[in-house]
Amino acid sequence: MDPIEGSDNDLIEINSCIQIPDFSLLNNFFSSNNGHDKLKIYHCNIRSYSKNIDELMIYLSHLNFNLDILVMTECWLSDGVEGVSIDGFDIYLTDKQRNRNDGTILYVNKRLTATATQITLG
Repeated sequence: MDPIEGSDNDLIEINSCIQIPDFSLLNNFFSSNNGHDKLKIYHCNIRSYSKNIDELMIYLSHLNFNLDILVMTECWLSDGVEGVSIDGFDIYLTDKQRNRNDGTILYVNKRLTATATQITLG
């Protein structure tokens, strides 16, 4: 039985999930043979997209590997805020906020097939 009635679900098996807090270790990990065939997801609690997106883009420009998915939470999105275009990525934004700290933005590499569905919470 599908967890969400009428939905199509794909099984994604995750062999390992690691947190790499140091920038140089992150580059080293994905530059080695460890990371070539792995799905690379980067999450950032950005605490205001408008205020911090430029700094995040500078940080990401120093990566020596390509991300597959970039997730930003606590974007503090307001009406009219649109995500910055990143070459080679599709962008998905939440369009409903319950408070000023809400808002999620996903960038998904165009070589991946993705569909975003926004759910409504209580």
